[in-house]
Amino acid sequence: MGLWILAILTILVYSTAAKFSKQSWGLENEALIVRCPRQGKPSYIVDWYYSQTNKSIPTQERNRVFASGQLLKFLPAEVADSGIYTCIVRSPTFNRTGYANVTIYKKQPDCNVPDYLMYSTVSGSEKNSKIYCPTIDLYNWTAPLEWFKQGFSLFPVIRAPAHNETKEVEIGENTNLTCSACFGKGAQFLAAVQWQLNGKKITDFSEPRIQQEEGQNQSFSDGLACVNTVLRIADVKEEDLLLRYDCLALNLHGLRRHTIRLSRKNPSKECF
Repeated sequence: MGLWILAILTILVYSTAAKFSKQSWGLENEALIVRCPRQGKPSYIVDWYYSQTNKSIPTQERNRVFASGQLLKFLPAEVADSGIYTCIVRSPTFNRTGYANVTIYKKQPDCNVPDYLMYSTVSGSEKNSKIYCPTIDLYNWTAPLEWFKQGFSLFPVIRAPAHNETKEVEIGENTNLTCSACFGKGAQFLAAVQWQLNGKKITDFSEPRIQQEEGQNQSFSDGLACVNTVLRIADVKEEDLLLRYDCLALNLHGLRRHTIRLSRKNPSKECF
């Protein structure tokens, strides 16, 4: 009989802990903010602890991990931060205890976002079709918020040309320069690729021999969404070798620039 009572009490303890426990996932080197699953008035004091060591988490913002009321902030998170954290909401008449189970995953180099970090499916109707970004209110964003369907956005990555590259050309011949940049996965709100000559737009340079083609979308085997823009130079002249050609890639994250210059191709040596 005693064993049955002990088993029932154990189940009750674990079910109670599970009820007031919250799972949180994040990637290393990114911000993660976790809310205590136990709620209380804003005036209530909330203490946070490392569950394994029962060590209190500091509240000073100079720390990478610090407590701020009902929020536990990792700025940024590290893989070693994974573990269970205890939050205690203290009022004049009672205490409420909650648990946050935090798992921080190592960021993969291939830009893939694991499925377990994606938000769960949100259902709606024709009359109520709004989708709200979960937890965004915790971060006090001042930058633009971007939405992506089955994708994400990255700071522009220029695949070609290499920065400070030099391309050999023949005087009097035609040549093409390709500016290729990638911006993330899926449809992008803003993804622009263009060429500049000595810091000026091609349209402002007033040289009919040099024309820029509109950017063409391209998708690589790794799934990244990329854009190519080709600069066509007809009848290359000596003065073209003095110009600075800038490949520019722009999205909401910022601007990246790679510079390329032209040089005269050395004539091949013929054997007699």
